[in-house]
Amino acid sequence: MAALDFALNPVRGLTPLWKIALLYGILGGAVFQVIALIVAPTSEGGSRVFALLALAYGTYVTVATYRCAMNCPWPTFGRLVRAGAAVSLVLVPMAAYLIFSGAMVFAT
Repeated sequence: MAALDFALNPVRGLTPLWKIALLYGILGGAVFQVIALIVAPTSEGGSRVFALLALAYGTYVTVATYRCAMNCPWPTFGRLVRAGAAVSLVLVPMAAYLIFSGAMVFAT
């Protein structure tokens, strides 16, 4: 149950903002990059799939950031973080479209 809570509490808004930034944003992103270096998809299709997985993880972290933004001690900072997360969530579908349409090309 603890692993499920570790994954779901951020999107429920029950995690402190510093944990979202440190554990999910920085550390989780670093682990994702290490996996990307190890797997290193060589085909264009594999690169697109990996890019979409990165977008999915980024969306998860952004939603968690939005939901937990008001768990910080400074309300003005929480509102600023929420605004940034909202802008980011608007841009994610555009990035997914660019990946699927082939307008965004990945170096192999």
